[in-house]
Amino acid sequence: MSNIHDKQDSYRAWYLRLRQCASQTLQVYTLECPTISISPDLSKTLGKWIHSKNEICLAEDIFIHFPWSQVILIFKHELAHMIADLVYDGQNESAHGESFQRVCTELNISAEASMRSPQKQSSLNDKINKLLALSKSSNSHEAQTAASKAQELTDKYNLTPHKHEFSFRSIGSGFKRCPLWHSQIINICSRYFYVKALKNYSSLEKLYFFEIYGEVQNLDTAEYIYNFLYHQGQELWFQNKQAGQRRESFLLGLYEGFQERFKANKNASENSLIHLRNPALQSFFDKLNPRTRPVSYRYKADQSLYQKGKLIGQQLNAPKALKIKKAQKRLN
Repeated sequence: MSNIHDKQDSYRAWYLRLRQCASQTLQVYTLECPTISISPDLSKTLGKWIHSKNEICLAEDIFIHFPWSQVILIFKHELAHMIADLVYDGQNESAHGESFQRVCTELNISAEASMRSPQKQSSLNDKINKLLALSKSSNSHEAQTAASKAQELTDKYNLTPHKHEFSFRSIGSGFKRCPLWHSQIINICSRYFYVKALKNYSSLEKLYFFEIYGEVQNLDTAEYIYNFLYHQGQELWFQNKQAGQRRESFLLGLYEGFQERFKANKNASENSLIHLRNPALQSFFDKLNPRTRPVSYRYKADQSLYQKGKLIGQQLNAPKALKIKKAQKRLN
């Protein structure tokens, strides 16, 4: 992330959900929601309650590498410290003393002081990394074969029965008016890379933004594909634009051309439908978003520019996959 504004964009969805959790948890104790901060520099612990500032600070790593269920447990662990201090006067006790233990029992959470990151798919990531690296080969047959095998490997993991560990994150920057080509990138990530997407609105910043929901493994892949498509789109438009032409038509064609390889792949198309009906993911999504509705838009594209973008998009190959860091830290 290049600057503080990029980080604020990334944190927006997390703050919203954490405030909701804090309000529900603290209502019983008649306490106000504390200041919530997310720090990339918190290295020794996963989170901490700062009594003097009435603040709970969480490590940025947990939002990227932990399922949302564990993020909430970490957050509730810190809320327990807050409640122990402010309600049961636990300041003079040890960090995990009697008052803290009592609150953990009331909140039905563990009082343990450590948690291990559930990154169990590293070997899968390594294989996908190598295949996506090959997909940039100058040999077109080798590139297409590698990209197809990477997609098949992702499908195989997601279609094999396993324990689901879901999380979510904000993706991309906020928009006052979200362009259709941006929504198209999100649709590609959602349909073919095993995540669900939601267009949300921040009334504080008056901006629309997108969130993606899914397993940590799939969030990483979808976010990387998003960044690749977004930045490649801007670069290719800059290279091909002419005076008086509109970016929207070119980018809509570009992303449609990129998506055609998935539409033409029978397995990818069938698997995308199975994924979109995943009841476990849908249940996780619905718990965080009980009120949603589908929205559709129409746009009359410049057909010559659309076709030009589409031809370029058909030659666009996916990049190397994102490397995943491991995390193992303690709760304070």
